[in-house]
Amino acid sequence: MHTVEVTILGQTYRLKSDKDPGYMESLASKLNARISEVASHAPTVDAFKLLTLTALNLVDRLEELEAQQGDDLRRTEERANKLLDRLNDVLEAKVE
Repeated sequence: MHTVEVTILGQTYRLKSDKDPGYMESLASKLNARISEVASHAPTVDAFKLLTLTALNLVDRLEELEAQQGDDLRRTEERANKLLDRLNDVLEAKVE
């Protein structure tokens, strides 16, 4: 278990994780960048609202990626099934 200190929105947090400390610092840096991006569109919003809006944006992106992954999986399965059908046709033709 690693311990790392990260600063998010000016607050320092001491985190314990099985993940590499550099990775955790990278996550905090990316989160701060996302918060800054949200703050640029809503400069007068307080910290709690900034975190809430950032969290909503991240969850929205996660949902989009999960939907895309599901679509990609379905397309891959369809292609695999078509290939299996072709292979079966070829094998059946050779048996006859």
